[in-house]
Amino acid sequence: MTACPLPYFASVGAVLDRLALLDVKRELLHDEHHRRIAAVEAAGLDAAWAAAGFRPPRTVPAYALLGSVHRRLWHLENATRTAERRGAFGPKFRHLFADIQRLNADRAGHRRAVDTSFGDGSETALVEVVVGLDIYADQIAIQRVRQQRLGAPTSADADMLSEIWLAYRLPDIFAGDAFRRLHLANDRLWTVKAELDAGLAGRGPSINTCRSLYLVNDARCRAKKFIALALESPVRDVKEYAPYPLPTGWDDGTLSWRPVPPI
Repeated sequence: MTACPLPYFASVGAVLDRLALLDVKRELLHDEHHRRIAAVEAAGLDAAWAAAGFRPPRTVPAYALLGSVHRRLWHLENATRTAERRGAFGPKFRHLFADIQRLNADRAGHRRAVDTSFGDGSETALVEVVVGLDIYADQIAIQRVRQQRLGAPTSADADMLSEIWLAYRLPDIFAGDAFRRLHLANDRLWTVKAELDAGLAGRGPSINTCRSLYLVNDARCRAKKFIALALESPVRDVKEYAPYPLPTGWDDGTLSWRPVPPI
């Protein structure tokens, strides 16, 4: 079954951010097929942006800023996985994560600024876009984690997104292993990011907390890819991280470090 991507309402800041990332991907991805997938998604977002009546996205000042952030994040995130492959966890390793967190904060700030500049002061302008099934499933998992963690529905309610998914006669994946894996990865990311932020605000995060960030996120990416390929989604979130073996002591089932037995 070839499944068409699903409609989704995203803020203008989120769409501009995604377009900037896709242009970086088209430049830096090695696999030609992956570059084509990124180009197809970018064309769809460009069309949605134009249909909303906004000025061309690449003329918005924040677009260049977001592109610069994504390019730097690309290289830093690959550096973390290269360090994992080499077992290089020296003093510079923690600095990588401080830089990544700072750049992600800058990215969020640029997105908020775009939302503010395009909004009417009372609400954020939205763009109806089409997203791949892996990205849509990931959003459902994220919203379920948010509801469980915060105890209240959010603007993109998980139940509403799930109902739209099923209304398009897509398979009910929500009790399956792939979606459970995706949900677990997003839940663990919530915890790991909190631990990393706390560590960066104090004496510094532990090496294993830093490593957990990409170990969990890469498991999330694998779950998304499995869903996209199983449903034959023509658009998906392509990644090309530097490969590395799973480290000793890492439980890939729970996405956490195994307790060290007492001596």
